[in-house]
Amino acid sequence: MPDQITLYSADICPWAQRTRIALKEVNADYTEYKIDLQNKPEWYAPKINPASKVPADQPSPESVKIPESAITVEFIADLFPNTILPADPVQRAQIRYFVDTFVSKVIAPYHSFVSQGEKSDELLKGIETVQDLIPAPGPFFLGDKYSAAEILIAPFLGRFKILVESDIGGFETAEGKRVLNTLTQDAKFAKFAKYWEAVVSRPSVKETLPVDLIKEYAQKRFGANKKSTN
Repeated sequence: MPDQITLYSADICPWAQRTRIALKEVNADYTEYKIDLQNKPEWYAPKINPASKVPADQPSPESVKIPESAITVEFIADLFPNTILPADPVQRAQIRYFVDTFVSKVIAPYHSFVSQGEKSDELLKGIETVQDLIPAPGPFFLGDKYSAAEILIAPFLGRFKILVESDIGGFETAEGKRVLNTLTQDAKFAKFAKYWEAVVSRPSVKETLPVDLIKEYAQKRFGANKKSTN
């Protein structure tokens, strides 16, 4: 076990939130170093992550640095066995497939909907595909066990909920709330709605999700793209 874990992170970054959630879930003792993504320290790329991205983990002083969110979450799981990843290789493979499906089917249309105001059809289609992979009865992918399946997608589900509830994005006024209503009231999405609420209500997610910062950032970045209602 490392003597001291240092996390290089940024509050606004959903990828970094993955690692922050994982560290909280395993109750790790760690130090967090916040990186200003608009004004990164000159030493960060050459000394911590050549890609100049967050997150990155440093298991102990002067040790190797471990970049990329999915890799850092898996590393944390290996440091704390049987916490956020099961020992069963079949379940681990199922989690990877579930997360890969979410990333490939949901994230791109989510960004298109939120940032450019594209229609929600592809986003809802992607969510339906993910919903089909959620085993009953839930509430999580592994039943009562909160795992990397949730940790790796929670930052995006959390941000999505904030933006549609607040109707902040490039979409038409009230479109965010319409999509929210579809996902939470339409019986077609009942399993996803239950899963969504369980994931974003987790204390480790709520503690690492900067609601006001996300709203402010999204309003500045996407507000100018907001489509007018015809």
